[in-house]
Amino acid sequence: MNTDFHKVLTEIIDKYGESVFSESKRVSALLADIAHDIPKPQKYALIKTLEKDFYQILKNVEKAELENCKQRLVQKLHKEEGLDLGLCEETIDLLEVVLFSDINNEKKDEQNKYICENCKKEMQAEWKICPFCTDPNENTQTQTNPVLNTPSPVSPSVSTENNNKQYDQLNKKFKKTKTGLIVTIVLSIVGMIIMLISISFLNDDIGYYRRQYNSTLRNYQTLERDHELSKSIWQINITSLRAGNTREDSSWINEAGSQLNSSEIRYLTPLITYNSNINGNVTFDIKVLNPNGTLNTGTSSPSGYSYSSTVRLNAGNDQTIRLSGWGSSTSSTYSAGQYIFEVWYNGFRLISERVTLR
Repeated sequence: MNTDFHKVLTEIIDKYGESVFSESKRVSALLADIAHDIPKPQKYALIKTLEKDFYQILKNVEKAELENCKQRLVQKLHKEEGLDLGLCEETIDLLEVVLFSDINNEKKDEQNKYICENCKKEMQAEWKICPFCTDPNENTQTQTNPVLNTPSPVSPSVSTENNNKQYDQLNKKFKKTKTGLIVTIVLSIVGMIIMLISISFLNDDIGYYRRQYNSTLRNYQTLERDHELSKSIWQINITSLRAGNTREDSSWINEAGSQLNSSEIRYLTPLITYNSNINGNVTFDIKVLNPNGTLNTGTSSPSGYSYSSTVRLNAGNDQTIRLSGWGSSTSSTYSAGQYIFEVWYNGFRLISERVTLR
């Protein structure tokens, strides 16, 4: 039994009288104001007993029928309100204790007083538990005579009956406690399983978002690199490429754009026309593709290219400059056919032009 709830109800009766139990809404309002620490299910169950006039039924029932009446009220409250059976029993017990306590019972029998061994307060004979300290009633063996103020013996049959009732009540409470403990353990296990499953899903989500982050980071880095490389397109724009034949000292044998014979070629040299916003040295990578499509390379060729040429550019439009040539100073390394010259800068191809040798 909730002793705190019992104290609250006792205070309400002391202040407003027992008749206040006929006004369930008023009691509900009072509980809302002063019973903040009482669990809501217990308050709700009590209000339902008041709405159904259970307190009046308990007051008017004969003592011999009290236990049977209480059981009927418990079942009625359980079925009609769908409340837990243990909560219904506890609520009816509390209502009985409040109604028949020495403080509130106007019809108490002055000849039958029992003293609680624990708190030394008076109890009624039929009470199995002290409503003040919740100790079991162990004083059913002695009865105080108000006239002589001496203990009076109680018959063994009465003692045995009281002990049996106490045993039954304690056994019921033990079963309730055991059931509640099992339910608590099961719910705890279920809760732990749910928590572990949630953590598992959370780890999966973390892994997914980590992969998404890494993928996005790689894409960003690629875009950033491409952005830097793409600057070549607007920094330098080659508008034309013509090829000529030069000697080792870079003087022209056949000027750029003239007819070229394969047998006479020493260094096949490109002349480019460009627009640029750069003033300074620039290194171009050049590919010379043979008529069969293979890349023309030598022992000193950079990876993926035939050769590189570093020149100084001037900012402005329609600028012309000659790049380094590709060949040999002693004899021609070219055969007749159509060659392709490609000029690259920072990984971007700026121009591709066909050059025909007879």
